[in-house]
Amino acid sequence: CPTVIQYDDRTDWPAISRLLNQHWKVCPCSFHQLPLSHHRYNTSNHHQVIAGSSKQKKTEDQRKKELQSDEYTNNVRPTSVRCRGCHKDISLDKRSRYYSGLWDKHRGKCPGILKIE
Repeated sequence: CPTVIQYDDRTDWPAISRLLNQHWKVCPCSFHQLPLSHHRYNTSNHHQVIAGSSKQKKTEDQRKKELQSDEYTNNVRPTSVRCRGCHKDISLDKRSRYYSGLWDKHRGKCPGILKIE
């Protein structure tokens, strides 16, 4: 389902929930559960909830290339990368080869990277 429901910072959760429930009643996709990963926040005072996902899964090759092109990775392997900020090997998420979930988390809080940026 490609529906996007927009709301601002002052909108309370019950109001957002009502909007989602109203949509689900008429949605031809019969979408019944919204994963938390589909909440998008932007820099303005508006937020979006995307009902459904049109996002394509990345292939292993795409995930590998993204990790290799990251300026703070070195020695990219299927299950780990070396962080250029702290010079430690960082294990990658075990769900898939080159899955960057744990690297993304490390990258956002690594003191070495934060110091460089």
